Amino acid sequence: MKPVIHGLIIGCLAIAYSCSVSSNRDLLVSESFEQLNLEDGSWMSSQHPFKAGGAEQRSDLQAQSGRYSIRLDPQGPYGVNYSIRSVRTDEFIRVQVSCYGQGAAILVASHDDPAVFYRTIQLDHPAGDEWKELKLEFSVPPTMNKERLQIYVWNPKQEPVFIDDFELTYQKQKAYPAYDPEIGLHLFIDTLDLVKLERKRDEAFEKGILETAENDYVDGIMFYKDTIMPIEMRLKGDWLDHLEGRKWSFRIKLRQGYTWNSIRTFSIHTPEARDFLNEWLGHELYRDLDILAPRYGFVPVTLNGKSLGVYAWEEHFEKQLVESLSRREGPIMKFAEDHFWVSHKVFNTDSIYLTLPFLQTADILPFKANRVFGDTLLMSQFLLAQNRMHQYRSGLYPLSEVFDLDKLAAYYALMDLTRGFHGLAWHNQRCYYNPVIDKLEPIYFDAYADWGAYAIPGQAISGFSKPQVDTLIKYEDYFKYRPYQDLEFIRSYQKWLAKVSEPGLVDDFVTRHEDQLQEYLELIQSEFPAYLYDMDFLPENAKQIQQELPSFDAFVAKQTDSIDHFGEVNIESYHTQYHPAFPPNFVKVNHLVDAAGTAHLQIRNYYTQPIWVVGAGVTNRERAMTAISPYKIPAFVNQKPGMYELSGDEEAGYVFFKVDHQQDLFSVAIDNYPHPHFYSPSQALQDQYAMQLPDGVQVMDSTIRFQSGEIKANHPMVIPAGYRVEFEAGCHLVLSDSASFISWSPVTMKGNAINPIRIAGKTEGMNGFTVLQAKELSTVEHVQFTGLSNLDYRGWTLTGAVNFYESPVHIDSCSFTYNHCEDALNIIRTHFLVTNSHFKHTFADAFDSDFCTGEVSQVIFEAIGNDAIDFSGSVVDIRHCQIHQAGDKGVSCGEQSILTVNNTSVREANIGFASKDRSELILNECSGKNLVYGLMAFQKKPEFGPAQLWVNASSFTQVDTLTLIERFSTLWLNKEKIVGDRESVAKRFY
Repeated sequence: MKPVIHGLIIGCLAIAYSCSVSSNRDLLVSESFEQLNLEDGSWMSSQHPFKAGGAEQRSDLQAQSGRYSIRLDPQGPYGVNYSIRSVRTDEFIRVQVSCYGQGAAILVASHDDPAVFYRTIQLDHPAGDEWKELKLEFSVPPTMNKERLQIYVWNPKQEPVFIDDFELTYQKQKAYPAYDPEIGLHLFIDTLDLVKLERKRDEAFEKGILETAENDYVDGIMFYKDTIMPIEMRLKGDWLDHLEGRKWSFRIKLRQGYTWNSIRTFSIHTPEARDFLNEWLGHELYRDLDILAPRYGFVPVTLNGKSLGVYAWEEHFEKQLVESLSRREGPIMKFAEDHFWVSHKVFNTDSIYLTLPFLQTADILPFKANRVFGDTLLMSQFLLAQNRMHQYRSGLYPLSEVFDLDKLAAYYALMDLTRGFHGLAWHNQRCYYNPVIDKLEPIYFDAYADWGAYAIPGQAISGFSKPQVDTLIKYEDYFKYRPYQDLEFIRSYQKWLAKVSEPGLVDDFVTRHEDQLQEYLELIQSEFPAYLYDMDFLPENAKQIQQELPSFDAFVAKQTDSIDHFGEVNIESYHTQYHPAFPPNFVKVNHLVDAAGTAHLQIRNYYTQPIWVVGAGVTNRERAMTAISPYKIPAFVNQKPGMYELSGDEEAGYVFFKVDHQQDLFSVAIDNYPHPHFYSPSQALQDQYAMQLPDGVQVMDSTIRFQSGEIKANHPMVIPAGYRVEFEAGCHLVLSDSASFISWSPVTMKGNAINPIRIAGKTEGMNGFTVLQAKELSTVEHVQFTGLSNLDYRGWTLTGAVNFYESPVHIDSCSFTYNHCEDALNIIRTHFLVTNSHFKHTFADAFDSDFCTGEVSQVIFEAIGNDAIDFSGSVVDIRHCQIHQAGDKGVSCGEQSILTVNNTSVREANIGFASKDRSELILNECSGKNLVYGLMAFQKKPEFGPAQLWVNASSFTQVDTLTLIERFSTLWLNKEKIVGDRESVAKRFY
């Protein structure tokens, strides 16, 4: 029942049964309904007598204690009303009552005006023929200071319910357990800064929502074990449950050079906000299956020396998140929700709720916007990422063109397994833009609310479901369920459903995390003793998915091009009622400079009434406005905004407008980047050049053969997945002008010593040889790659002249010479074998490997512009290699790599062998000559840690500085341990 309806109920209860208590605190009321004063209807067995519906509700049919209980039925549905005359801000109140019977028992705490405060809890199922306990806990919000609070039990059903053993306690503040200081986070801020946070909290309760800004941060210090870290922190969360009592949620940023748990920024909130262990296990499960998710855990927290109990901590959306799961840095994107929360603020202040095109209007923004907008490469990636998000929002493109479809299907299948559907709300969705493949990947986030996990009624497989469609549907709902209409997505989703529901997968997962689960469970129970984790939750969900899979597979088998879950969808009509809070949030303006260098302002009106543009200005002050002849822009209609393009001054920062028939003047800031559109460089290449192959290339069924002899290409060649690409011995592929080779299928290139294959760049244009997500092995033998540059097409940029991404490859007897880009060979997220090959005259790095496993053997590196071997996040064996003339490092082992190097020499380089950022570099029978630095171990990035370097039976001559080992890093030189003593080594070189 809605709070507004309960207003009348509260009033009636107050008249019929009200009784108040004094302002004593730390009070305990315990009542078993045994001794009734027939004169005034009060119960005499309590320390503080109160009325509970009168003698007519007392029953001896059932009782948990003594002879009597209170019966609630249609003749008397309300009982145990207790009135606290004057509650105080942040008082902690706990109410519990025992229930019996088939009726409902809803325990309610409410202000006289339920819009001010209204909290309920009820059993998931009727109590039945056993007594069950119902408990409600909360802290009094600032909006209720010195106000009356009513507590009662309500049974809205026909069947009776009996209640007994009512208890109520309230304290000045909730008391939290004390913990071993060694296991907790300890936060300290200045008293004035604490007052600033308190004022921000009071403001949030006045508005009904927390609105945050950069200037909300306060300075502080964080202690963890024996480490002291300078921080900034602010309040966090949208809803007010994040600010109850003294246990507030915080966003914490560590200062430059510091990390905690290998992260720079994180949030902390009460574990119950995300359903305790379910959220943590969800994070771990997604990460185990290589689906992006922030790191998550639990820790005790103190603030200025006072315990705040157990918190859940969650990594924020920064590059460390994607790098921790072996992705290259790229923007993390969201649909901005500020305008959505305005609607809730208006509802709280004016009791008006207007349905407006929130999703369609939402700005598409990156996290860490200042960093992204200030970096040329990241800004270029952001522009592509927002276009992808716009494609996703529009629903006009197949998901396979917008997302890494395999990752998206796994994301949805795991949601079915975990029942974590809360993250599907449009304003909770987060996406990583993968700059290598120019596509999005979903990020698991905010999967549970405080009410816990839930299943779509009657279905274990959400792909069966459809929203309740009568005549209208919110676009947000259509957006959320749209993947289930994409047949290609569904087929991948089927495979993942089968995989994630295998009993062995869930059993293995729980076994591997059992110790941590038990440790966290005990920690949580120290504050929430009634909490229990259901160990059958995931196995039972998996079992239900397995049971439904045959019928779902049969359902999909009947489909052809798409799955019709919706039929004809009529997007709901939006409110046109005027309210001055909304117009500035629904008008978007972007700078645009055309080919001639002329500045324009593109104005889009997503508001549901027409607007009149009346001027522009450098600031948003009316006196700074330069008036123009008013121009009317139509209202948002049929899912399309009204549009107008205005010749504009590049210096203008704001546009001024009025709503049709209204006098209020509004201003809106101008974004200095283009509005998102449907352009994508990889799609453009695919659309224009897919299978556009030059003369000399044969296509036979699923085989593409580059024949022997010279083949000239002067435009990109794009080969989709599903083919086998073969190069004959003696093939000479010449790339000129804008030509490049891009294949989503594996390649077989088998030249020989007499008849090698040659891939050559004739110009320094958009050249390059790239294989992307070809799951089968590529074989590259006796191939000469020379004069190539990297893929760089309208913002889609790779670093290597030759690239293999998620494409296993064996390279033998090949050469990489005279490249014009960052890496001669770049292999990412796959397994490789590189043998008997030669790198010479490279522009920068020769061989760059990120997040790989593999082997490098019998390879020669000569005249290398930067690093000869630069491996990050990789586990690789290197044998019998020769490095001669490296501009920087011979072998660079970084970002938690493990490299074993045997019988390898480095001559004439700045640095021979370097281990950094929690890496392990093992050298056996290696040598170095004519080096500035022979051996280095250090930490470059704060999210990692010190490095290790083992050197056995190796020799170094003509080296200026043999060892440069940073403090905390370690070198074992011929079994002698050398602990580093140098400071800030990375600053000397980066």
